[in-house]
Amino acid sequence: MQTTLFSRISLILCSLVLLGGCVNTQSQDVDGQDPRTTKQKWVDSTIEFEAASWNNKAPFKGEVRVNATAYNGKVVLFGQASTETLSQDLEQKVREIANVTLVHNQIRIKPPLAFPEQSKDGWITAKVKTAFAEEPLLKGNNIKVITEDGEVFLLGYISPAKADLATNIARNVQDVKQVIRAFNLSE
Repeated sequence: MQTTLFSRISLILCSLVLLGGCVNTQSQDVDGQDPRTTKQKWVDSTIEFEAASWNNKAPFKGEVRVNATAYNGKVVLFGQASTETLSQDLEQKVREIANVTLVHNQIRIKPPLAFPEQSKDGWITAKVKTAFAEEPLLKGNNIKVITEDGEVFLLGYISPAKADLATNIARNVQDVKQVIRAFNLSE
């Protein structure tokens, strides 16, 4: 009975994490809207989709677990690869995707995370987003939060002061090992 309940809860949490990643493709700041055109947002989404597709192709299948986020053709890769060679090869494949102008490789060299670790990362992401929602100065901001192996990546269009505030809040959430800022700062 307990195992079934745990399985259902895990499935629900995993679904929420996956849906959160799908829904939250646009980031904005109350002070200024995401300046990308609709066409650029579409191009960035296409880049993200194509980059993620490499997880299921040889020689990467089963050896990497990598996601990508793109803003104006600039891509941040995060996740795990079992070898440095696979990490570099995947980075090169992403560089070859149409409209990619720059790649920031944040892939960690280690075996891909198993489901329990992925679930823990989903929980950390939820705690960070909740902490942001409780901060009046960050209400209405759409900061993309991605957690990989306890490392929290913060992305989106935001003012420098709010970026610092969000970073400090995320650093103080339990189980966060490190915060990596990949904001597009607006004045």
